[in-house]
Amino acid sequence: RLCIVEGRGLYKRAPTHCPILDKEKAGVECVLGTDRLDCLRRISKGTVDFGVFSPEDLIAAQHINFCTTSLLAKNKCDWLSEAGAVYGIAPPWLSEAGAVYGIAPPLQCVMRSSTQECMAAVEAGDCDATAADSDWLVAGLRDYSLTPVLHEVTPIVEKTSTIVAYVNADAKISKMADLRGKRAAFPRYDGAAWHSVQRYITEHEKISCKDYVEGYFKEICAPGLDGKKCYDAGEMEALNSLVEGKSDVAFISMATFNAFKDKKGASSEEVKKIVPLCPEGNQKYCFVSWSNLGHIFVAKNVTDIRKHEIINVFTKLDQLFGKHPPFHNAMFSMYGPFNHETEVIFHSNTKSLATSAVLKTHPYDKISYNLELFVSNMTDFTCGFGAKITPSLSMLFVTLVVFLIYS
Repeated sequence: RLCIVEGRGLYKRAPTHCPILDKEKAGVECVLGTDRLDCLRRISKGTVDFGVFSPEDLIAAQHINFCTTSLLAKNKCDWLSEAGAVYGIAPPWLSEAGAVYGIAPPLQCVMRSSTQECMAAVEAGDCDATAADSDWLVAGLRDYSLTPVLHEVTPIVEKTSTIVAYVNADAKISKMADLRGKRAAFPRYDGAAWHSVQRYITEHEKISCKDYVEGYFKEICAPGLDGKKCYDAGEMEALNSLVEGKSDVAFISMATFNAFKDKKGASSEEVKKIVPLCPEGNQKYCFVSWSNLGHIFVAKNVTDIRKHEIINVFTKLDQLFGKHPPFHNAMFSMYGPFNHETEVIFHSNTKSLATSAVLKTHPYDKISYNLELFVSNMTDFTCGFGAKITPSLSMLFVTLVVFLIYS
């Protein structure tokens, strides 16, 4: 019985059938494996007798190919992989076939030039996983068919990734409904803030996506929206737009505002005139949405076995090099600085890695407006695409485009 790997991705180039082997004449049965790891497991368990692998297959099969977006991130990934190898961390199948194939570092670190390229590599099967923050939750699902399997969690609500509406204290804005017809500043188009606000307004204002798109706000600045660039993408830039009077509301995180407050001084006039606008249904925490700090993404169509292996490896790395006394090693930390830089791959406020099941546990199950749950249930992205219309265009053009989108 010969196991053949189904052709998909950079390291899966084998044919999907046995073109030269005939079971009756050659006495060889061709078995199609879902991936190279499946074939290796079948050999180990005796359900197939042998397989044909290229050198690339044998190398790649020993690792989880993890995509990073900078040389610094790749270097940290390499360190993490080598440190994991010292402690014997590897995909479970290696413990079964280690005598034959050898034990290797758990991660094969790959570098691409951007998060988009990493997500495309995971979608294509050239990489197994990549990490990104909540700004990529919608794009990952919509554009690359990726899903987060692990989240960077913290039990401190204020340290999660939050989206809060900040306004000028002197403005006559006392409730979320007062934002209609105002000028809005977003850190970027298509990110966590963009989709959180869109969701909140359409649900709580009881308006259609079409009505929201046609002009709920008088003016919008969201870098990346139809090429419009009123400021560089970033949360501090959106906040500065509010401080300078160019916008009436800025949708940013608590962390960004606290950093602004620390820089300016809590008693400064600039800080005093900026206040949060709390949603009526969330006066306690005051945010429009919250999400975990970061996420490890894999392809939606990855096999359950491979998904479990990825979760298992990263969970073990987290247990050894995360914040779990007495295992925490001050010499190397997944969430600590690397080469004097913070927030490299993972976030410094991360407590641990956890699957989406954590959202059903205390305290997360008591906190409303979670972005991950909302995104996981998204099936219609029409509103997101329609919102690309630049608000400064004439109403006639806006109406025409919206009509075409929804016709």
